[in-house]
Amino acid sequence: ESAMAVVGDIAFSANGQRSAHGGANNKGGWVKDQSVGFLVVDGKQVEQKQGVSYSNFESSGGGFTSYHMSTGFRSRMDAEFYGFGDPVLSPDGRRIAYAARTERQVAVFVDREAGPSFDTLWASPVFTSDGKHHGYVASTGSSWQVVLDHKVIREFTLDKMNFSDGLVLSQDGTRTAFIAGKGGQHFFSFGGGSGVASEDGTPARRRVVIDDKQLEEHDCFYLSDLQFSSDSRHSVYAVHGAKDKAEHIVVDGQDGKIHQQIVPGSVKFVDEHTVTYVARNDTKIVRVTWKLD
Repeated sequence: ESAMAVVGDIAFSANGQRSAHGGANNKGGWVKDQSVGFLVVDGKQVEQKQGVSYSNFESSGGGFTSYHMSTGFRSRMDAEFYGFGDPVLSPDGRRIAYAARTERQVAVFVDREAGPSFDTLWASPVFTSDGKHHGYVASTGSSWQVVLDHKVIREFTLDKMNFSDGLVLSQDGTRTAFIAGKGGQHFFSFGGGSGVASEDGTPARRRVVIDDKQLEEHDCFYLSDLQFSSDSRHSVYAVHGAKDKAEHIVVDGQDGKIHQQIVPGSVKFVDEHTVTYVARNDTKIVRVTWKLD
């Protein structure tokens, strides 16, 4: 593996035997400075693509300013800019999925096979636990698509939405859920849930879209723990920093109890009929159990 100016986050298979990541170098030019992206699998560069030009032509004065690539680690590789997005391995390590630039758009490749192209891919693709299905959320203009196994299965008009956190699939691959949001600035990725506003960030309006239904919009700092039950019948997520900084979970579209804080990552389906989570009320830390009908 040759030296790279930029290196993305490394994905490992569940058994630790396989790894994959993206990387990029700068390709200089008199007018067009471009990134050249690399896909690295098991320590070997297996594919190369050219990223978008990142020279900025200024409207006044007729000159231009060239923004050169800064070196270092990237927690998220942007496929349009770098040529490759962050690769994802299926749990058994046999399959690999990644976003890559295709002329003026981006597409997801799974086992080197490309799906349809879109203007924007929202976060990395995901696999089901058995690795048989893959999915992702993409958009072209205000039209957002849920894609399963390279086929668009759902389409929504989500005007002015400007971020998302990718797709959540039920274990059997029959149900889909994702978070879409608008407004807010300075977000970083929060595992298992939404982008979280950083210290200099602002709240944003977020909503969960489950299957064909857009749920209630939340004006909050972030959502977390979006997931399905093992039998795919139920869904849950947690709302953080909403009005008066109150926090609660939402199960199958129904609001739960209000708490001062819900611990992100603590919301779990214990079984097909029970949800638990850890919350704080004043100085008390409690574990809450919600029995479903």
